[in-house]
Amino acid sequence: MYCGLSINTLCLGSGTLAAHAVQVARLGAGAIGLTLEEVVECGAPAAVRLLRETGLVAATLTHRAFGFAIAEEAAAGVERLDKTIALAGEIGEQTITMTTGGRGDLSWADAAARFAEAIVPCVARAWGGRRTIAGADVASLCRCLDCAPAG
Repeated sequence: MYCGLSINTLCLGSGTLAAHAVQVARLGAGAIGLTLEEVVECGAPAAVRLLRETGLVAATLTHRAFGFAIAEEAAAGVERLDKTIALAGEIGEQTITMTTGGRGDLSWADAAARFAEAIVPCVARAWGGRRTIAGADVASLCRCLDCAPAG
């Protein structure tokens, strides 16, 4: 086993958390990056049990496509990210990797302002729970791969 190696399940294509955990363990990684959707689908207690059974630790909980290009999208993104922060606490995960949904028609300056306004309260809540949020803009990649999550 390669204890320092983590594989994010986003790299594995569609499948259940159980199937992904078995695949990651077979590859010899010591850690796995889970997605919000996988943990919601199987439930937090089952996810914790599955990690224990496969000998893996959670490296991160991935929150895909935080949208903020329009105000309504940002409000929905905040609500969904708050659920991710709470779920990270349920599974004992300290790091949330958040991909963004892109800036739409906003200028870079307006996009940065809207993103900051939306994300600051979430970051404060994450820090209060001793969690870290890491962000990445992968909107163009998601459009190419058609991998943006529903809802």
